[in-house]
Amino acid sequence: MPLLQASPLPFRISYFGASGGAFWSASSLFFPAKARNLSTSIFSSLPKVGTIVPNGVFALIFLFLTALVPDPAVLGASNPHGPGQSVITKRKLLLTAIILASSLLFLNLAVAFLTRNSLPRRVMRHARESRSAGVVALGNSLVASDFDETTFDSAAGLSSPHGAVNLGLGATSPVEHLLLFRYALAHGLRPRLLVYGFYDFQLTDPVQFATGDLIGNHAMLYYIEPFYARHFYSLSVHDAFQFGAMRSFPMLADRGAIWAKVEILRRAMAQQGMPPQRTNRFGRAADFSLLEAASPEDFRRKCQSSMALPLSPAVSELVRQAHNAGISVVVVEMPMRAAHREMFYDTAWWAQYVAHLRALLSPYQVLYVDAGPWVPNDSFFADPLHLSEPGAVQFSRRLGSLLGPDMLPLSAQSAAPAPRRTPQ
Repeated sequence: MPLLQASPLPFRISYFGASGGAFWSASSLFFPAKARNLSTSIFSSLPKVGTIVPNGVFALIFLFLTALVPDPAVLGASNPHGPGQSVITKRKLLLTAIILASSLLFLNLAVAFLTRNSLPRRVMRHARESRSAGVVALGNSLVASDFDETTFDSAAGLSSPHGAVNLGLGATSPVEHLLLFRYALAHGLRPRLLVYGFYDFQLTDPVQFATGDLIGNHAMLYYIEPFYARHFYSLSVHDAFQFGAMRSFPMLADRGAIWAKVEILRRAMAQQGMPPQRTNRFGRAADFSLLEAASPEDFRRKCQSSMALPLSPAVSELVRQAHNAGISVVVVEMPMRAAHREMFYDTAWWAQYVAHLRALLSPYQVLYVDAGPWVPNDSFFADPLHLSEPGAVQFSRRLGSLLGPDMLPLSAQSAAPAPRRTPQ
């Protein structure tokens, strides 16, 4: 029996035809769906390609194996195994293996080069370049967009290089925030204050991933203390095995960064001749309304279920390590639009959940700042969740004034919250 069914076309055409087919197959295996919201924000909606990307590698291997299949017309009756039967010599097998290994090496080097300035690596570089900073801001895209270093420093009476450094990173969980904090300390930062911004139930939600989720900014879990980080999020046995196999290969670990570039180009082409959509650096502005609770009833149920939860293990470890290092911790409920506050935050059940959070944080002498209503004018929001630049200036000025030198070291008292309305 032949190893592979040979094509009736001549060998040269058969080889390139097989190559094209395999590449199309690999493309569908790597990228099976379109991204709904290509953003660097608090959530990532890139396709779940992590669990099937290895199949793309198998498709590439298949591509090169097709080169081993000669055309029966070339062999003809001279084939000792009979017309149409494939013959694979040791020399051809070795040559194909060398080509395959070289191609995989090239792909890994190319991905490593193209992702050398990925967003997580730029944040890591910012941490290394800010070793004298006295304040570190951590969180997801709300912190990345809302915390303005210069304005905060001016309001807090801090001067460069001893001011604030913003290490907020979009589309990340508390696990990445813990890793960035440890990375900053390992590279010489010794801040007096840690500002940690959060949104909704971020402080208590358990972190669960599949390898398909570890794309975009989540990819840093492959290369910053990967085995330490595994203590703070869960993977299935199958995904844990894949994680261990994929972490050493840039073409797998950073696959989402390459897809992001493709998706940006696709969206730009799809937008030709269409009405313009409002966007910002985090993606399409309208997409972020999808990240809010579907209804007040859904939010109420989430509040009630979260009342039984402890702090997320990564959050608990973050505040514990900061407390043990003598770093004051401020947890900030980030500013929200009026609609979000009125529908969700100005309710009795959110007030009960916040009281639960304060009780969980109190052993670490954490200052809780209710900044939800600090930017009452919705025109200062760039989208349903993120502040615009003027909004970030307004928020950072007030936060800097609150957390100025007179507030350090901080007491366990929380900043006074805004009055909450009871549900009607």
